[in-house]
Amino acid sequence: MELEQAKNRLEELRPANPALEGASVIDVSLGAVMSRYRVEGPVCHVGSKLQHAPEGAGRGASFRRLFSGLRDNGFTGLDIEPGENVDVLADICDSNFEETHPELCQRFGFALVLALLEHVPDPFRAALNITSLLRSGGYLFYSGPWAWDYHMYPDDYWRFHFPALRVMFKNIDWKDWWFTGTNQGVGLKLADPTREGKVLRVPVKGSVGEILSDIGMPYLLIGAIGEKR
Repeated sequence: MELEQAKNRLEELRPANPALEGASVIDVSLGAVMSRYRVEGPVCHVGSKLQHAPEGAGRGASFRRLFSGLRDNGFTGLDIEPGENVDVLADICDSNFEETHPELCQRFGFALVLALLEHVPDPFRAALNITSLLRSGGYLFYSGPWAWDYHMYPDDYWRFHFPALRVMFKNIDWKDWWFTGTNQGVGLKLADPTREGKVLRVPVKGSVGEILSDIGMPYLLIGAIGEKR
């Protein structure tokens, strides 16, 4: 669904659902968010390896072009494994990360954390280390699953809602948040994000899911942007 279609659909649904009071559809494409917050580089993509991309496939170069217009558009891809879009090998859960990689700390104006924290064994340590990458005033862009199926890389451990982000990233001042799904760039912002069930529950009649429940949820990702204090 395109952004304008999503906005129109929300207005059609609003009168029948009081829980939609204060809800809005927003453009959460990476370019739009960077523009709204006047993000500057350099950029660190944490967990940058492009899965199932053969070396030299060019997907990494295509992704990096998204940041070419930033002031100081340097880009560092950081991952625990080598591969497409990876520049530096590092364990973001390393308890000695700042001592092991001092050249990366306090360096970046923008950090990307995309579908990463559900896969790390120590998300609290990872959050501390990710924060250490940013200079004061740098921005963190987070996206991760809330209602999603199991997906291994190398395993799938956690799900985080907005309150969890505030607990893990203690030195990040979260500026905005949203739900996304499979419609690229379309974000849904609710007045109270912890009541998303009142808005997004759907019946599961006619599917195998009704063996367990009469209601379900769409695929949901949590998205947010915050600034390092």
